[in-house]
Amino acid sequence: MRPITPAGDLRLAAHAVTAREFRPFGRLLTAGRTLRLGPARRTLLAVHAARPAPRRVTHLVRWPKARRAVHVLGAACPSWIVVLSGGPPVEVAPRAFLLQPDQVVVLERGLWHAGPFPLREVAYAEAIESPTPAHQVDQRALFELAGVEAVEVTLPPAAGVAVGRFDLEAPHAVLCDLSLTRHWRLGLVVAEQVPAAAGSDAGGRGPASAAPAARTEGADDGAPESLARLRRALRAGGADPDRSPPRLGAAGKGPGSGRADPDSRPPSDLGPQVGAALGQPFSLLDADALGEGVHARLGGPGEWMRPRGAARVALKGVPILADRLGPLASPCGDAWRAEPGPGTQRALGCLFMSAEEPAEACAAALATAGTLLARLGALRPTGRLLLGQEDP
Repeated sequence: MRPITPAGDLRLAAHAVTAREFRPFGRLLTAGRTLRLGPARRTLLAVHAARPAPRRVTHLVRWPKARRAVHVLGAACPSWIVVLSGGPPVEVAPRAFLLQPDQVVVLERGLWHAGPFPLREVAYAEAIESPTPAHQVDQRALFELAGVEAVEVTLPPAAGVAVGRFDLEAPHAVLCDLSLTRHWRLGLVVAEQVPAAAGSDAGGRGPASAAPAARTEGADDGAPESLARLRRALRAGGADPDRSPPRLGAAGKGPGSGRADPDSRPPSDLGPQVGAALGQPFSLLDADALGEGVHARLGGPGEWMRPRGAARVALKGVPILADRLGPLASPCGDAWRAEPGPGTQRALGCLFMSAEEPAEACAAALATAGTLLARLGALRPTGRLLLGQEDP
């Protein structure tokens, strides 16, 4: 069988499922249908609390010798599930289904799946029929099973999930994990009408020439002092700065450097250009591509992303900006799904700095980032320091 190479995220639209369509994966029970459990096998019945999950799935699980029946108990609360038959590895695509409150899903033995996940906080009941202890569960990464890094699940409007327009000035626009405050500072800036290409202004001044000298050469192998501080902050948070190196931008490629045609660079290059001028990691995202639940936190075990044109980056212990689909930005790179393009109307810039840097320096760098974006043609850049001074 041919080797499978990870090929980025796979976006799946979850749709309503019929009993006949679900038959390759198990059974779908509705009113009037019955299911016999046991007696040859032991059956465990449990009720759990459940909450909405990120609709970006990177791992699947299976019960090798057990059937699993699940019913979300919330009235008028749909749920979603990702299933994959066969493996590993398999050469069929995963499927995503939207389950209604009156449906019970019965998953066949050995079926790789994630979910069902409810769309709001409810309880769910599950019955596991198995000749072996029910805790015998396998877990695999999707890139091992299906050759994709993750599955992003989209839901139809009828599911009742509405994503509002991201507003940086709104209360609780971004939730912050207080564990970040020990080692990191974080600033955000929103700008409108991001230019389609990173040209220089009439005076020939772009980020490479407009920014103050933000980097100072240090004694750590000739690296900038800011880079050494970033590496210490990553190490203090439990990350490995060699596996997850901080990115200071595309130095020497900003407008005015004379090394590239500014009109030939896509909007996704704007973030690295600003980062190069600041000497700090700076991400630029499409603000209208963000999902709900935007928050800043530390990456967890097994969490990673693959920035465009770069190797996969481990995010354990790395500060990230994320939504419910998963990571968006980090000091080590950004997710493809939210990078700005020619149609971007609003951009969200994210500045990561070590807590060793003075709070005033973070505020000044954020203001400089807004100035640089304005000089590139963006309108009304508005900044907000989330971690750095007196933010809760």
